[in-house]
Amino acid sequence: MTKEEAQKKQEKLAKLIDLESSILASYYADSIRRGSEEFAPVYRKNPKIFKQLLRSELKTNVAMKRYFRELAERVIEDLNWSVFERQTKASYTAASILENETLVLKVYLTKALVDALEAGGLYSEEELKIDVGWSRESPPAIEFLNKYSLDLAKGLTDTTKKSILTALKTSIDNGENRDGAVERLNKIIKNPVRATTIAQTESVRAFSAGRMEVGRQVGANRKSWRTAGDKKVSIICRTNELLGVVPFNYKYNDFQGEKVTEPPAHPNCRSGIILYMPGEKV
Repeated sequence: MTKEEAQKKQEKLAKLIDLESSILASYYADSIRRGSEEFAPVYRKNPKIFKQLLRSELKTNVAMKRYFRELAERVIEDLNWSVFERQTKASYTAASILENETLVLKVYLTKALVDALEAGGLYSEEELKIDVGWSRESPPAIEFLNKYSLDLAKGLTDTTKKSILTALKTSIDNGENRDGAVERLNKIIKNPVRATTIAQTESVRAFSAGRMEVGRQVGANRKSWRTAGDKKVSIICRTNELLGVVPFNYKYNDFQGEKVTEPPAHPNCRSGIILYMPGEKV
């Protein structure tokens, strides 16, 4: 490669990086305009890693919208419409066509959220100043992502199944024909708000999991919850932040009264976490 070719390659790469930065900035600004929380300031301490997190959130958003669009097509095509007038059989048919959806959805989630998981671990390495060789190929990262994405896919598929059955029952109760039922199913399944909520919530969850796993590996013994500190912050996250520094394995409350060791505490949560090493002054 000549010097001129190398220079052109670098210029092209720089333009691509600038374009991606512009896209991510626009996506984030749009999310704030739609009412989403600001990220806690702790996320922005490393611009490169924050960019990787945003990239993962955007990828997940796009992936979920595509998945739900394709799912709607599969459901409508595979439903046994000849027994649509009998709600019990329609329920059975709807349940059966979702049998393989968990694994399909797992693939989408794994590909989209791996950036966030990796970014979280890299952030902890930098924050705690200890390199454990964390990456998306790290055995702990692979193990976590496989289990996490499978569990998430199961939960999302169960929710989708219930929504589909409810939509079918409503169509039957209202005396709708096939066209009416199809329109109702499309609205229920191809829900862009749900896709965005999944993307925002689960990218933060994957990022936080990466943070905690590296913290665990290097011996961090304390942590503290962090919010954006504005009026959009939920009461539960404000309460968690007011607890101050707590033991590493301390379990916070979430919006359902369940226990979590790190954000998110509710859908669309963008709170963060800070980790501390033994003897480190706070």
